Amino acid sequence: MEPIIKSFKRYKLIKYPEGMLLNDYDIAPRESDDTGVVTEKFGGNWFVTPKGRVIFKNYDVDDGRLRIVNELLYDELAKQIGLPVAKYLPAEYKSYPIHYLLRIDKDKIEKPEPEKIHIGLASVSVLKKDERLFNGGRLLDYDGFFGEETLKDYIKALEIFEKSEGYSVDKKGIKSQLYKMMVLDALTFNEDRHLGNVFFIRNDKEKYLKASPVIDSELCFLGVNIWIKKSECLENAKTVNEVLAEHGQKIRMFVNNDIKNEEPKNRYKANVKALVDLSANSNNMQKFLNYTLKRIDINKAFKNVEKMGYEVTPDYKEYVNNLINISTGLLKKYMKELNKVDESAKEKTL
Repeated sequence: MEPIIKSFKRYKLIKYPEGMLLNDYDIAPRESDDTGVVTEKFGGNWFVTPKGRVIFKNYDVDDGRLRIVNELLYDELAKQIGLPVAKYLPAEYKSYPIHYLLRIDKDKIEKPEPEKIHIGLASVSVLKKDERLFNGGRLLDYDGFFGEETLKDYIKALEIFEKSEGYSVDKKGIKSQLYKMMVLDALTFNEDRHLGNVFFIRNDKEKYLKASPVIDSELCFLGVNIWIKKSECLENAKTVNEVLAEHGQKIRMFVNNDIKNEEPKNRYKANVKALVDLSANSNNMQKFLNYTLKRIDINKAFKNVEKMGYEVTPDYKEYVNNLINISTGLLKKYMKELNKVDESAKEKTL
């Protein structure tokens, strides 16, 4: 099979000089064979070129542009705070029909013309020789351990994996990476951080497991709501409590299982508080939270995404800014409360 993406140098930036009018887009029905080569590893939207050197995430033209923007915005914010991500570039490619690509007798029939141009995001693989991506779902189901998809579960699963397989597991690095990812997910209201979107890098030859750069963050900024209700969320002003309650129903990964027992309207706040409380005994975590609040700049992220050829309406910028203000405000509130507790403890000690 020929590579879907021939060369990194041939990637083309996809530009929409007219800007992206969110009120005009419609969600097109997704057909089974319009996404090219389907891989079990990444689902129907993902493509992997031979040897896994390039990962391509495909989007339909009609509904894909905002997803691309959100993915790029998340990546830009991640760069600001030092969170490693699989760096994406806007790209396009031509795909032969799926029925041709999957035929074993392709050499005996006439090669068809490319069926259509696909747009999406391409990423140079983060893997080195003998490395492969190890899905979080497999880790949480490893050796009889059935995790509930929380940060606490992942830490426990890493210990089980290390003891069972005798691998060198970078638990400190992985925990740090997961924590940073969850902080940015909270700040951006990511609604797609399920166990299939948490990855590790595994090397069976040298027997080590380490953190993978973050992959797949398109449903940030209450993305699920946008895809389902289209531009309704932009047209109708919502109170802070409405936003938090709505997100509480869709958040996928928590710090611990207790948060899942909270009412939906309280889940997001409880998760942010748990992230802050987790940092109570860690100077590095507290430094990261303070650093994040100082460095996070959504307007700078928008400018960098625009340089790639993606423009959005002022309404969407305002919408995203409002979400960032809500999340950073809540984080600051719980950090302030934690500092008060720390100061009170110090006074008692003295």
